[in-house]
Amino acid sequence: MASSIRSKAVALFSIAAICVSLLSLLSFHLLPSYARLDPVLRLPSEIFGPRLEAGGDDSVGTRWAILIAGSSGYRNHRHQEDNCLPFKSSAVSQRDADIVYYWLEFCNSPEGSSKKLDAQKELLDIMTHRMHVDKSINLIGKLLFGLEKGIEVLSAVRPTGQPLVDDWACLKSMVRIFETHCGSLSEYGMKYYRSFANICNAGINNETMAKVSGEVCIQIPSTRRSSLRRGFNAWNGLYQGRKAQSHATWNIRGFNNPDKIFCCKNLVREYDLDMFCLLENIILLSNLDDPWFCMTHTVFNNEMSYNNFELASSGRSWIKWNATKISFSPTFTSSQMVTGIIAHGSQSLILISVIYASTTFE
Repeated sequence: MASSIRSKAVALFSIAAICVSLLSLLSFHLLPSYARLDPVLRLPSEIFGPRLEAGGDDSVGTRWAILIAGSSGYRNHRHQEDNCLPFKSSAVSQRDADIVYYWLEFCNSPEGSSKKLDAQKELLDIMTHRMHVDKSINLIGKLLFGLEKGIEVLSAVRPTGQPLVDDWACLKSMVRIFETHCGSLSEYGMKYYRSFANICNAGINNETMAKVSGEVCIQIPSTRRSSLRRGFNAWNGLYQGRKAQSHATWNIRGFNNPDKIFCCKNLVREYDLDMFCLLENIILLSNLDDPWFCMTHTVFNNEMSYNNFELASSGRSWIKWNATKISFSPTFTSSQMVTGIIAHGSQSLILISVIYASTTFE
C-alpha cells in the first residue's frame, strides 16, 4: 500500500515537472521579443565583449550578473570585505561623513549600551534634519515657480563663464531668511546654495521669500542640527569664529632625524596645523613603548596619534593631531591605508583616508 502511494506521488511529481518545463518553453516563444530573456547569464566584464560589439541578438533581453551583498545583522556591516566591491574602499560623499561615523559607532557598540543609544539618537537627528531641509526647499521652489518648474529652476546650472549669482548680497539674504523661518541649514544644507542663487537670479525679493518660507516651515524640528542656537552658521561658515581645518601630509622617509622632527614642529607652528600625517616614517612599533621616544617625537603640545605599525613593518603611516582642536576616530586600518573621521566636539567634519601604497596587491 505504501509503495503504491509512493509510486503515485513520484508519477505526479514527474508530470508536474514536465508541465513546468513545457510552460517555460511556451512562455519563451509566446512572449513578445522585448520580454524574452537570454538563457545565458552575462558578466559585467562582457559589456564590451564580442557578442555586443557584433550587434548580437536583440530579440532577447540580456541578463546581467550583479553583486548583491546581504547582511545577517547590524554587526555584519563589513560583509562586503571579501567581495570585489569592498565597503572599506567605496567613496563616501563628504556630506555623509557624519552618517558613516555614527553608523559605525552604532554597529560596533555593545547591545543596550549608552554609546549605541547615543549613536542611534544622532542618526535619527541627522535624518530628521535632512528630510526637513530637503522637503522645505523643494516646496519653496514649487510655491515660487510652480509645481512643474519648481525643481527645474532650483537645480538649473548657468552657462560657463557666468557667476553663480548676480547679487551676492541677495544670496546672503535668501539664506538668512530661510534659516529664520526653517531653522539652520547646517553643513548638509550648503548643497542648496545654488538653489538660493537661482531664486535671486529669478528676481524673487526678500518679502516674497519670507512669506513663502513662513508658509512652508510652520514648525522647526527640535533637533540639534536644525537649531539656531549657534547663530546663522550656514552662510558664515560651519563654525563661526573658527578657522578652517588645516592638515598636512609629508612622505618624510624616516622620522628619527632630530632635524626632521624640528622641521615638523616648525611647520605645525607656522601654518597652525590641526593634523599632520607622516608617511614612510620608518618607526618600529617597539619604539612607542619608550616614553622618552614618544615625548621627543611629538609635534603638537597636546598631541594624540594613531598608526598602522602593527600591520606595516616599515612604519608607513603615523597620524598626529592637536587634541585640543579636533579628534580622530579610525574606521579602517590596513598596511597601506588608514581611514577615519575627523571631528570637532560632537560634530563630524571630514572622512579622511591616508594612503601609503605598496607595490604588492593587498
